[in-house]
Formats: sequence, C-alpha cells, structure tokens
Amino acid sequence: MLTGYTLAIGRSLAKERARFAAKGLDSFHEHVCAGQEVRAQLRRLGAAEPAGIATSARGWCIALGRVRRYRAAGVETACRDLSEMEIIEAVLDHGVEAFAKLSGLHAIIIAADGVLYAVAAKTPGPPIYVKCTEGGGLCIASEIKALMCGTLRLAPDAVSEGRLSWAPWQTAFEGVRQVPAGHYLRADLSNPADVALLPYWDPWRAASICSEDVAVQALQASLASAVAAEPADSLVSFISGGLDSGAVTALAARDGKRLRTYSIGTPRHNEFAEARRFADHLGCRHAEVAVTADDILAAFPAVVFAVEHPFSTYLEYLVPGHVGFERVCRSGDTVLSGYGSDVLFAGYAKPNAPLHAVAGLVHNEYRTTLWSNEASHVLGASHGVHVHYPYYDADLVELALSIGSGLKHRDGWEKWILRRAMQDLLPVEVSWRRKIGIHQSTGSEILLTHFVSPDARDLRSAKKAKDALCLRVLELLMVEQCEPADIRMEDVLANLSVASSVMQ
Repeated sequence: MLTGYTLAIGRSLAKERARFAAKGLDSFHEHVCAGQEVRAQLRRLGAAEPAGIATSARGWCIALGRVRRYRAAGVETACRDLSEMEIIEAVLDHGVEAFAKLSGLHAIIIAADGVLYAVAAKTPGPPIYVKCTEGGGLCIASEIKALMCGTLRLAPDAVSEGRLSWAPWQTAFEGVRQVPAGHYLRADLSNPADVALLPYWDPWRAASICSEDVAVQALQASLASAVAAEPADSLVSFISGGLDSGAVTALAARDGKRLRTYSIGTPRHNEFAEARRFADHLGCRHAEVAVTADDILAAFPAVVFAVEHPFSTYLEYLVPGHVGFERVCRSGDTVLSGYGSDVLFAGYAKPNAPLHAVAGLVHNEYRTTLWSNEASHVLGASHGVHVHYPYYDADLVELALSIGSGLKHRDGWEKWILRRAMQDLLPVEVSWRRKIGIHQSTGSEILLTHFVSPDARDLRSAKKAKDALCLRVLELLMVEQCEPADIRMEDVLANLSVASSVMQ
C-alpha cells in the first residue's frame, strides 16, 4: 500500500524533484502527468507497483491509508480493506454518494469519466494538499513538502492558530490548501484549475443522546467495533495505566490479539508503575522505555517535519509517540493508539466547567483535528509502522459527538460517560483514574517550556515563544530544505535570540 504521493495534472507542468518524510520506503512515489496522459502514466506505474494504484477503461485511483466497508443496497460487506478497483466501481455506480459509504482513515484521488476527486476521510487521517499552478494545472500531494519543492513560502499569518481552526482548508503556506475531513475536491480533468471544495459528511447530529443507559450501551459496542476493525493479529500498544489507552488495549486483549505493551517516560516524568500494573492485569508482554529530556527535545524537528505546522500544543502531544515508534517498533508493526478520546469526551474540561463551556470545548477541540495532523500517516510511516486510531473511527466520532455534555462531564469528572462505559472492563484504578496528558506524564510540555524560557511564569508568553521556535524549525525544513537530523534545537533558539536582540 502507498505511504504517500504527489500528483500533478496539467498541460504544461514541468517535472520537479520532491522530498518526502517517509524516506527509504519504496512505496513513496511521484506522479507527474500531462493532461490526458494521466491514466497511461498510472497504468505503467501500476504494473510495477499495484498496491495503492488501479486503472480501468473509465478511470483510475490512488489510495493512501485504509478504505473500508462500502455499503451497497443496504448490505454491508465484511470489515476489510477495499481495493482501489472496488473504489472506482463504487464511484462509477453511485457518484459522490459513494464517499459517505466509505470508512477508515484514508486519502483517495480518483478520476471517473473525466472528473477528478480528491477525497479526505470522514475523520482526520492522512491529509490531502492542493496547489493551483500558474499554468492552469493542479498539484495534489499527501504532504506539503512534496508540492512545488523549492518554492514554498510561509503565509504572513502562519502563526495564527485561530485562522486555521476557523478555516481548516488553509495551511501555514501561501497558496497551499488542505482538503478537510469529510470533504472532497472536484476538478474537471480537461480544466484542472476549475476546482470546487465540497462537504460530503458531517459528524454533528441535530439530536443529542442524554440517556445514560443508551449512551453506555452504544459506546461499548462502537468502541469495541472500532478496535476490532484492525485486522492485524499482533499489536503494539503504548499504555499509561489510564483510561484512553487502557480501554482500547483491554478490548484488543479481549479479542485475542497478541499485544506488546510499552510505557514511555523520563526518569523524572513517567507512569511506569501504573502502566506495569495494568499490563500485568492483562497478562501482556510489557517493557518500560526510558528516555532522556535531550531525546524528547531532539525529536521536535522530526515531528514538525511530519505534521507540517509550528504549533507547540500539538507537537508536545505527538513527540512522545514519535520517540516511542523510534525506540521499540519494527517495520511492519501495527500500533494501537488511544489518541483522540480527550477530544471527543471533553478530556480537557476543568472540574467546575459549566456545561455550555464543555460543549464549546468539544466543538473547538474537534475542529482543530481537521488541520493539526494528529492522526497523520506520516507519524508512523516514517518508522515503517501503521497506527490504528479507534477513537477516530467515523461511527464512534459521530456517536461521541451526539452524546450530551452532561454525560461527558459530571460531578467534576472529565470523560464521565467513557469511564462509565468501560468500568466493567477495566480495573477501577484505571477506569476512574484522573486524566494526565501524555505531554505532562512524559514531561514534553515542561521540557520545551523551560527550554525556551527557563524562568517562565507567564504561560501565554511561553507558548508564543515555543510557537516562534517551532515556526523557525518549520521554515528551515520546508523552505530552506534542511533535514530534521541536521537541526539542533539549541542552535535554532540561539539564533532566534540573537535576531531578537538585534531587532530590539
């Protein structure tokens, strides 16, 4: 299966060199085609690399990630990956209605009867980026760094996190747009610059589930189904001894999966004891992964390279996972992730938060996932692993967003309904353990904060400084084309400090 691509369509597009995050993987391809030669180019490539590419007399398809469960005539197929040819047939038979019948975290480029569609999954997964060219062409890629390599420029307001949250099709780069989750881009192959961005699925229901019993039963079934959707028999799971990772790991163990569990932390910041107790409860092979503060700090450039934005809030969440992949995963592993639960079940709500604030928090947090690449395929692909995100399953997302805020936040407990649904499956010290974010338990947040401002007391100023540092790293990687391994955070910070002193 493909791990990435860039596709250029037009009548006067010159072939350009492109760099990719997942270097060294044979399945990373570049397709540059002129006008109606697209199909012929893909057919030639497909003959050498059939996985991820399909062509037929009436169309062609490139699929990234996993495409599942096409429902036809009211009958759902078995839970399995669909082939690219099946996707073509679905679109030819049902048109754009087929997109809402596909599940899984994927990105699809498909041409059918002269029309090109770039389809993002219902929920945030592998991204799709687009850029119109001056010659009337269209470039589409799974990573920004593969678009018009050498000509990328940061947008003037690239550090505006709010701008992206309210307009998630935008990016930190001029002229580059993203197809948000639940949307598709439509273009005529005879005139690729004539494009439209349209929605095909919305996870927000008008009705709200306020019954505890209904919510518990539905949530138990939906999360179990989302975990079971991963066909691999052997899984790697990073656990903390907390609710989110504990729930999906326990469900996988109940399904008979072979599990290798790990807990990652520094000597000063870790949850080794809690994770070990839970692993012993499940009977899993378990190990602690002890890293240093320097290891975590050094990983930031690689994570910026993967997610392609400079916002430290999300980078601090993702860096520990990246370090974990690097330390314990082997190429071909499947990693089970508990990421996403806090977004759906108000995990970040304060104990005394009013319900209207909880509702707004869930809405805002989910909206940020549309652009922040928290479930980007690149995070795992750069290590040769596939990451399974049960909490980003479309059916579970739709269910979670339909559950009333009064069930998500009750009696000062965040994620109350998820705790209630999992309490018979998990030990009480896991299901009712207070939330500790991975950025806190591994120390990644405080490490970056103290790095940019050792005496920081104003968290807002510290975040601004962290974002400025990460923005400079992004510029070095994407504009100046440095390699992640060649960037030292100490040098970047020192140069920023010198530049700031000169300006003052």
